[in-house]
Amino acid sequence: MNLRLAENLAGSGAFVLDAQKWLAVAGKYGCNPKLWYTAKVAFGNDVFSEAASDIKAAARGIAGKAKKLVVVDLDDTLWGGTVGDLGWQNVNLGGHNAAGEAYVDFQRALKSLTHRGVLLAIVSKNEEETACEAIQNHPEMVLKLDDFAGWRINWSDKAANVADLAAELNIGLQSIVFLDDNPVERARVKEALPEVLVPDWPEDPLLYKRALCSLRCFDSPSLSAEDRERTKMYVTERCREELKARVGSFDDWLRSLQIRVKVEELNPGNLQRAVQLFNKTNQLSLTTRRMTSRELVQWANEPHRRLWTFTVSDKFGHSGLTGIVSLEVKDGIAQIVDFVLSCRVMGRKVEESMVHTAVKHAQDAGVDRVCAEYVPTSKNAPCLDFWKRSGFVQQRENFFVWHARNPYPVPEAVTIEETSQEVSV
Repeated sequence: MNLRLAENLAGSGAFVLDAQKWLAVAGKYGCNPKLWYTAKVAFGNDVFSEAASDIKAAARGIAGKAKKLVVVDLDDTLWGGTVGDLGWQNVNLGGHNAAGEAYVDFQRALKSLTHRGVLLAIVSKNEEETACEAIQNHPEMVLKLDDFAGWRINWSDKAANVADLAAELNIGLQSIVFLDDNPVERARVKEALPEVLVPDWPEDPLLYKRALCSLRCFDSPSLSAEDRERTKMYVTERCREELKARVGSFDDWLRSLQIRVKVEELNPGNLQRAVQLFNKTNQLSLTTRRMTSRELVQWANEPHRRLWTFTVSDKFGHSGLTGIVSLEVKDGIAQIVDFVLSCRVMGRKVEESMVHTAVKHAQDAGVDRVCAEYVPTSKNAPCLDFWKRSGFVQQRENFFVWHARNPYPVPEAVTIEETSQEVSV
């Protein structure tokens, strides 16, 4: 019955919470006879407390405030002991002792977060070669280098390293959790980067897994295929950057990537991810509209409107559904209403491919002009920068025009694959 309820509510904007878990956590305190006889309240306060925590976490997730990145230390956090002193063969991890087993279970709990779209990263004061050798070679390591979106393993200030990682991964500091066994390091990051969540951490490694599982900051109302593959996408991004460093020019690098952009109209298969992209993207978003799945479907189904999604891949792998463009045609003018692109593919001519698609369809509709009006926010200045160099004529502040008699050029380094089948949602 619960599964059927969840299936029927899929795409409606309603989200199902697991009430059975509230009772399980409350245990014998799930029911309070005094509350029942005096007020006919069926459940104890512990149930309501757990429910309130769950609802608050869900509300944060719906509002896009779920944490996206966990930054962890290594020594005495992922394993016991100092790897630089002991060597990786002698750190306490796994085996038949309590602490060793606890470190393994803590790593398993961290890895489970990656299946929910949460990224992992390392900030550790160590020699990078020594630490990476331990991660890759220790037979009891659950987490390997490919499980981490990035790392800063050096002797620099940890707060500076966390900020540097956030910039590299293009993740806001408010979306980061920092875990470290050392209270001095925790205090340093908490003071220098107040936006970062730095929870108090137990001294006993046997309590690490429970401390992690008690954090109610990772809940998201839904998971897309892109969420589940997010760590892999960041790993392949490292490969792209390494190639970029080896290739002489930017244009040569783009051509070497063999970028493919798949264009689809809105359909049941991409609706969930499209809504997620609408509501999470800030930097490269023309109007920063926020819409539920129902609102988006209703808007896109009007006969004078079109909406396309853009899925990007290259020789290193898939970046997933990372772009959205919508078009509204009125009185001989096509208005680009939404122009949304994930920052992880920004600057690879995907933007121009999206504009090309919009202009081509506007021309098919027989319009004279294609317009785009930028609505400024505190975060979407990169979108304005793109439109200023897009080739569109800026007629007035934040208003850009393309004469539809002129085709918009296809980027040389990109192959565009457009599906012609329309699927109703």
